[in-house]
Amino acid sequence: MKRLICVSVAVAALCGAAVAQAGFSGNACGLVNTSQLATVHVAPQKCVRKHSSSAGGTTDAGMWGFQGSTPSAFELIVVHVSNPAMLPLVEKRTRGAQKVSIGDWAEATSENGGTGMLVEFVKHGYWVQLHATTPTNKPLSSTKSAVKLAQQVAAKF
Repeated sequence: MKRLICVSVAVAALCGAAVAQAGFSGNACGLVNTSQLATVHVAPQKCVRKHSSSAGGTTDAGMWGFQGSTPSAFELIVVHVSNPAMLPLVEKRTRGAQKVSIGDWAEATSENGGTGMLVEFVKHGYWVQLHATTPTNKPLSSTKSAVKLAQQVAAKF
């Protein structure tokens, strides 16, 4: 009986580890929904997926919205590097932005009077960037809603 329990515990631990590793499916479009986009003043649009691979790793991006005279766009980029030792370089290239508590490292920046928000974080070997562009008549007053959205995305890794 003890042996059966030990085997069950070992299998459960292995399955749990596999589930924990399988948080990101490669579909950046599946990481946010239309109600979350509305929190950063981005009108719901169809998401366009892009994927690329190189020796440095893989990049999966989801892009919603459009640019133009009344921009309303959101871009989510997920980079999974081949060499995790490269991830500390992300922090070294920081632009003096506001440090936020997400994953291993994160920062948030407000751009163009609140019509642009950039939040970047590193978690579990992924470097993730969220960039929101709002219409000029709907700027975000702070990075708070963009950071909250980034925290929701980070929970999926």
